[in-house]
Amino acid sequence: MGGSQKEPPTNGSFFHNSLKDKVKRRVKMGWNKGYSIMEKQVVGLYDLEILTKDVLEVIMEPFCNSDIDSGGSNNLKAKDGKTAEDIICFIMEPEKYQEVVKNFIPDPEEPDWNEGLYDLYNKIVREKWGIW
Repeated sequence: MGGSQKEPPTNGSFFHNSLKDKVKRRVKMGWNKGYSIMEKQVVGLYDLEILTKDVLEVIMEPFCNSDIDSGGSNNLKAKDGKTAEDIICFIMEPEKYQEVVKNFIPDPEEPDWNEGLYDLYNKIVREKWGIW
């Protein structure tokens, strides 16, 4: 072959390296399907008014020490407008949740983004279930 084109190696390393890159990209992206499953369970049980701390502990167990990724979100909201992340904060740390919501000052460029709520959610899931 001439010019700048490279011929793929014949020893199989081209496929192997390509597969490694795909796996690395997948790991960086996180477990989208896991987040989607968690979101459906949390919102559904909350809407049925049966989600307690104990129930939440049970349904979060399969996700412990994993990288569930909000890229798998279906943007589900409970009947009262809470997201799965809101609900987790509300159930696990009700006083802190109320404080964060009460002190929320929207940014004109991102009026729905609540940094305090984001931080509270991440603190809870990291400390409680090792979700990173």
